[in-house]
Amino acid sequence: FNGTCDFNPSSSQNFNITAVGGSDIFVARYLLDGTFVSAFKIGSATDDAGNGIIVDNNDIIISGTFSGTNVDFDPNSVSTLPLTSFGTNDAYLAKYSMAVTVPSTLLDFRGNIQVYNTNLSWNLTNETELISIEIERSADGTNFNKVGTVTPKGPNSINSYDFRDDISQITTSPLFYRLVLRNKNGRDQYSKVIALYNNSSNSFKLELAPIPLINGSN
Repeated sequence: FNGTCDFNPSSSQNFNITAVGGSDIFVARYLLDGTFVSAFKIGSATDDAGNGIIVDNNDIIISGTFSGTNVDFDPNSVSTLPLTSFGTNDAYLAKYSMAVTVPSTLLDFRGNIQVYNTNLSWNLTNETELISIEIERSADGTNFNKVGTVTPKGPNSINSYDFRDDISQITTSPLFYRLVLRNKNGRDQYSKVIALYNNSSNSFKLELAPIPLINGSN
């Protein structure tokens, strides 16, 4: 794949991965009904290709070609396994475990503004790998800053959260909010953005409230 691709077919959640450069290799896992489970990339700034794949229980074996130096075959964001080709294109055979924990799922994300406070609420499941939940705000929908952090409640079936943001010194309209789910494996998940518009001097309304999630850097 090239550029940035969304590997989650859900209309309300995203799992974006960006290629290092050229063409990178990807492996994605889905349930039989099409539900997204996980995905990762391997590759370098040159063109790399995945040509074959087989499944052995919870392990997968992939083959293909790669070129250049420091081609990273470790999908973990905190470690590397760099290989260097001896020619223009070398062959590779790699084995990975797909026995991964299902990423956290954001069921909903809502907000409203009363007087000088933004009230946000959301529901989460599958929090086993979750370290923290960060709330970010933006005045333009592009540049976000952290305004708070919430500690996960744990691996219950569904957990509900609330957060209040003091905006008494802010006159900008609309305001944009999103959540960042920080995971143990270093792969962050981003919610889609909700926009809140100012209808009067001290009251806002909810413009849109999609669900989540984007993985990777944003």
